[in-house]
Amino acid sequence: MFPGKEFLRLTIPALFSALALACTAGKPPDEAAETADHKALWLEPGSVRPDNEVFRRIKKAVDEIRIIDTHEHLISEQFYLELPEYSLFNWFRQPWFPQYSGADLVSAGMPLADLEALKDSAVPLAERWARVSPWWPFAKTTGFGQALRIAARDIYGLPDLDDSTWQELCRRMQEARKAEFYKRGLYDMAGVDLLILDQIVLEDPYAWSSFAAPDSKPRVVLVKRFYDTFIRPSRASLAEIGGNFGRPLESLDDLLAALDKEFEGMAASGCYVGVKCAMAYDREIHFEDVPRETAEKIFKRLLKGDLPFEERRPFEDFMLHQVVRRVSKYGLVMQIHTGMLAGPGGGNVTQTSPIHLYNFFAMYPETRFSIFHGGFPYMGELAVLAKNFPNVYIDNTWMPIISPSATKDWMQRWIETVPLNKIQGFGGDYIFPEGSYGHSLVARQILAEVLAEKVQAEYFSEREAIWAAKRILRDNAVELFGLKRFLE
Repeated sequence: MFPGKEFLRLTIPALFSALALACTAGKPPDEAAETADHKALWLEPGSVRPDNEVFRRIKKAVDEIRIIDTHEHLISEQFYLELPEYSLFNWFRQPWFPQYSGADLVSAGMPLADLEALKDSAVPLAERWARVSPWWPFAKTTGFGQALRIAARDIYGLPDLDDSTWQELCRRMQEARKAEFYKRGLYDMAGVDLLILDQIVLEDPYAWSSFAAPDSKPRVVLVKRFYDTFIRPSRASLAEIGGNFGRPLESLDDLLAALDKEFEGMAASGCYVGVKCAMAYDREIHFEDVPRETAEKIFKRLLKGDLPFEERRPFEDFMLHQVVRRVSKYGLVMQIHTGMLAGPGGGNVTQTSPIHLYNFFAMYPETRFSIFHGGFPYMGELAVLAKNFPNVYIDNTWMPIISPSATKDWMQRWIETVPLNKIQGFGGDYIFPEGSYGHSLVARQILAEVLAEKVQAEYFSEREAIWAAKRILRDNAVELFGLKRFLE
């Protein structure tokens, strides 16, 4: 039995603080200062590591590939320009959600209240940095931290992010807030031709208009979420669905007809390529094939008000099956979050293994499933599923910065285990573009190292390795999501 949310809310901050005291006991008070003068050297422009001719040729070819970015949460550029404040603290705690390096700060020992204070523009910048500074030397060594250090160096021209540069970084970030900043960072510097947007900042009114305009660079296409509306309905969401449907919902037939109308609208818009499911964040991702009669009985109760999860769960399962069937009907792709969960506290990762989805893959052979984050830490389970099921694809989004070395290891194994057309190599998975830029360099480096080693081991010829790189970073996604029409 797992503890309740209230117990976790009260105990996790105290637990983090206690762990921080235990881990730092006996260390010199100037340890942060000792690590603050290091430069961000990893993947520095012009530097090639490992320095051998095979790697140089492979890396050059990899760097020339125009990437398809299969997963982003970016706010639109117009919304970014209208934010009342944008500084390095947005890299740790956005107004809406904690960010990856922010979660690492808490993991290192920062009190959760200090992380929350980073989004408060009323707190002076110097005071906010004073809360970050003790923990940043420990968090900056992670893949998440490295992506930010790369961005500070390459985009803003600073040697590193530390006590001596943070103020100048804030100044340069504000100075750079101009139109076409996204084009410079993502299209020009990261080499992204097209990105697939999963909008989670619902306050952003431009995600569906200017950001996804046909002339945007990079080109933006969309996926849609249903679990906070059709799959897990509340009175408010049912009212919204009824408004879009044209009349109040009175039965399950009405709800399913409204769902059909949503998919018809997605098809008519011409900019949707898939549906995203992130239900792993608060439940096990096994979804039973529930009889319609059972779902109808639960929906009648939901029309009167919310239900506890265990009573509502069969309805959620039924509705996700309905969504999956329509994904196939409309030629879309089903993206599903598996594995590690973002944010402080981590969630219950035992509920997130892709193996829980086995029945989906078997029941819906015509539906294409793109399984996220390499399943980390369940990479082996995902490899077996992708090998055995023609409709299961590995999406490596986020994993290169979760653990660069684990990604390199598993990219080697996936190439050896799974047909090559079933591996998607990069998804930035950030709300802000600088993170996606740093992440893109990490992903390119890892793939180049893997393929160069395959050539040196004579597993691939150089020609095969360069072909494989283009498949993994671009062509596989173009084919899976039907993106050619957006790139012509």
